[in-house]
Amino acid sequence: MSEPQIENLPKPIIGVFIYSLNKIINKSSLYHSNLLKANESTKATLYFFTKKNVDIARKCINGYIYDKESGEWTQKIFPYPDVIYNRNVKMDRKEYKFIRDSFRKEKVIFLNPVARIDKWDQYSIFKANHILKKYLPDTVIFSEENLRTMLNKYKEVYVKGTRSGQGRQVIQVIQTLDNKFQCKYYKSELITDTMDSLAEVIEILNKILKGKKAIIQKKIESLNHKIDLRVEIQRNKHNKIEIVGTAVRVGDKKVPILNTRSQPMIYNLESFFSEQLNYSKNELQALKQELTTLVKEVFLAVEERYGTFVEMGIDIMLGQNNDLYLIESNTTPGRKSIYHGNGPESVSKAFCNVLEYSKWLTQEKMNER
Repeated sequence: MSEPQIENLPKPIIGVFIYSLNKIINKSSLYHSNLLKANESTKATLYFFTKKNVDIARKCINGYIYDKESGEWTQKIFPYPDVIYNRNVKMDRKEYKFIRDSFRKEKVIFLNPVARIDKWDQYSIFKANHILKKYLPDTVIFSEENLRTMLNKYKEVYVKGTRSGQGRQVIQVIQTLDNKFQCKYYKSELITDTMDSLAEVIEILNKILKGKKAIIQKKIESLNHKIDLRVEIQRNKHNKIEIVGTAVRVGDKKVPILNTRSQPMIYNLESFFSEQLNYSKNELQALKQELTTLVKEVFLAVEERYGTFVEMGIDIMLGQNNDLYLIESNTTPGRKSIYHGNGPESVSKAFCNVLEYSKWLTQEKMNER
């Protein structure tokens, strides 16, 4: 293996840490092609790599870079980057610890240091915050006793694996009027199981959760549909936190999840609230201001616990009185909802912010020397 070529590389050097190279090499990843397009103006050195590409002994990475002239991906030896942009949803696993430790030892700036935050940890962080705690739905740790108590209190609850994503390990549990139970959850399609006893419910939940930790959350009552807001928030080139897009997702209230897997209708915030909920200009402005305060506080609270992030996708449910409930913050968000709810300009800005903030961080680090 040749030595990494450090000189003549445009700054900053940004390494995009991903789980698999398949989509990139096969040119089927819209996310990464958008990132490359954004870099046409930033002109950073941008390469992609997985765990297998890291050579800790030599402190270099055998990364992949896109050659625009040939239209091909090529593999080259790079030094550790100035900034690592983490898009690896499995980064938190134990087998990555030696890589994380090596990057920290070399003082590499690590954006999105936690790929997926435990839902109970999030709840604990938010509950301790005087601004955020009023937005939280009643939530407890999963156990048979707690499930019985929550069902007696609310009749309908959600059980969620604390480390799950994309709607996996999310189960709606309903106690019916005739004291039977229903469990609704997704596999490749929506599944509804009906049971006679809570013991049978626990058996199904344990099978789905596979022994992993979970939470129980009260169902948020809605009117005709299930409605949530996906707010994409980022740091920009001035190190300011800003909302780059907010999409409203509307789905069947009987369906346990509300994301791209359940194929909801997606709307722009302003048009949905003004046209479908008849908000006045003043009411819409008040909502946007409340959302801005809420999501910025979430961003700062998560950063205080875990470190520097460049982006978060924050999910907020809308209750039957149009009140807001904070559900969770996703620390490696996609862009699908924002694309459909806000359009390509917001998506382009989101990718540019990642690169421009990396540039700002690199410059600040150099100034400290």
